[in-house]
Amino acid sequence: MSLTGPVFNFDNIRHSRDGNILTCNCQVGADMPFFNGHFPALPIMPAAVQIEMLNSLLQQTNWNVIITGGRGLKFTGRVAPGDALAIRLQRESSGDASFSVANNVTVVSRGFLQLAGNTLD
Repeated sequence: MSLTGPVFNFDNIRHSRDGNILTCNCQVGADMPFFNGHFPALPIMPAAVQIEMLNSLLQQTNWNVIITGGRGLKFTGRVAPGDALAIRLQRESSGDASFSVANNVTVVSRGFLQLAGNTLD
C-alpha cells in the first residue's frame, strides 16, 4: 500500500526502554491531497490513509517491518485538516502490534496490525 503525495511529519518519536512501545505526534496538514473531495463539506482522513500513516511511521523506526494486514480495526472518530495526533504502537510477542491514534483526548482509531519482518530486534 503506498499513496502518491502525502508526506507525514512525525515529532517526538520515542521508544520505551525495552523498545516495544513507540509513541509520537503527527500534525495533519490541511493541504494533504486526500482531503480533496473526501468530503467537500466535512474533510476527513480516510481509514486507508491512517494505515499508510502508520506504515510511514514504521519505516522511520528500527523495527524493520511492514504492515501486511490488520484485525479488530476500529475507526471511530474524525481526523480533520490541522489535527494534532498522538500515535502509540506496541509490539506483541505474536509479532503483531496494537495501535491507537488520538486527536486531543479522543481515540479516533485503534486495532492490531499484522507485521512482517524482524519485529523483535
